[in-house]
Amino acid sequence: MTVRSYFFKDDAAQAETYRKAAADWIDHWSKLLGPYPYDDFSIVENFFSTGYGMPAFTLLGQDVIRMGPRYLMEGGLGHEILHCWWGNGVFIEGGNWCEAATTYCSNYHWVEFTQDEAAARKYRRHTSVRYSMHVTFENDYPVREFMGKVNEVDNEIGYGKGSMLFHLARRQIGDRAFWLALRRVFREKLGARASWDDFRKAMEAESGEDLSSLFKAWLDEEGAPEMSLAKSEKGLKLRVAGPLRDFKVRVRTTLPSGPVDDEVQVKDRLAEWTIPATATRVEVDPEFDVFRRLSPAELPICLNRVVVASKKAVILPDGDVAPYVELLTRLEGWEQIKGAGATPELLKGKSLLVLGGPDANALAKRWAADGKLKLPKVEIRADGWTADNEEVKLGQDRGLLVSFVSPDDPAQQAALFFPASPAALKPARLLLYYAWDSWLVWRDGKIAARGEFPVANPLAIDLK
Repeated sequence: MTVRSYFFKDDAAQAETYRKAAADWIDHWSKLLGPYPYDDFSIVENFFSTGYGMPAFTLLGQDVIRMGPRYLMEGGLGHEILHCWWGNGVFIEGGNWCEAATTYCSNYHWVEFTQDEAAARKYRRHTSVRYSMHVTFENDYPVREFMGKVNEVDNEIGYGKGSMLFHLARRQIGDRAFWLALRRVFREKLGARASWDDFRKAMEAESGEDLSSLFKAWLDEEGAPEMSLAKSEKGLKLRVAGPLRDFKVRVRTTLPSGPVDDEVQVKDRLAEWTIPATATRVEVDPEFDVFRRLSPAELPICLNRVVVASKKAVILPDGDVAPYVELLTRLEGWEQIKGAGATPELLKGKSLLVLGGPDANALAKRWAADGKLKLPKVEIRADGWTADNEEVKLGQDRGLLVSFVSPDDPAQQAALFFPASPAALKPARLLLYYAWDSWLVWRDGKIAARGEFPVANPLAIDLK
């Protein structure tokens, strides 16, 4: 089997890296899912931005190719290659299942296979986070109705929620039965059409378990599970709202000897169990194995909270805005307010992106003077900031992006970009690409440190 590349001359140096990565993944998935169904594979560079998986080739934009190693991570080249199995090997029928299957076998499995369990947990949590931010009760729809991605809502339903059905089924029937089922679908349906029901039947055949209620609930009902934990006379009680009714969930109980994991059966959306008298803490679903809708208190504090808000404003520096022009073109529909005119009354009900620190933006100056910008690991002052125990003064080539609850409206989110010098303005045009971190520091134009502020965990109870 030959892997070919068709790159522009300017990008030819990347070709060998891409070919080797493609060959490695084709070999891996051939062993996991079944033999690669074509005689060769080609990576074709395009002059405009694309990322398409076609039968035996992928068409990638020049901007994508130039991402280099970053595009070889999850969701990149491997995702398009895997469509040779799902979508271009086995064709879709009765709903677009192939993006969910490809996302799980490529994006998620890539993390699982190449990294560690902590990274896999982070991926699962992030899938729930993205869904909880983008999908509302007003724009939600069942997974089975997903046909293709037009916006982020489609992405989180068709790719995110859809892919996590495979994870729930895998946990229920076990690894061996799960991968054998996927191999069965590929073997029996190669060159033909398959539906969600074909995946269910294959999993049932390999495991002997009935998955009809799981698939029906996940595919035909809107929403995601919402879980609440409380003390009860018996011990602890877990209530579930949303599509899942009967399932097992991991419960971690901390004892004097250490943490112990057990599986608790949820039946008809309710579970109640006793706990040892010596237990000091109980946490439900500590590894985020159950895709669910997270409460606002569980969501990360980050710029994306501002981006997805229904009402938002960008607070401009009081002087020159030229360094932010490229960023502002990406903020179409955002209200623009000068820092000097950003009164608490005007900002009520709006999430905010503040451009410029206290030296350049009157709103940042007011917040800093009022002591409102003292955050975990980050403190902003008029003459600079401290982040992760490193002090930065004005004039240094340092930049800071930090997110927090808006001091002028606790129901809203805010983010602040603070360049300590003109040289530190370079990352401004790319701020939306760093929208998942609670705080991020650039040093000499490169990321030097980043972190996430702690959030609430309503599925954990401290007992002593």
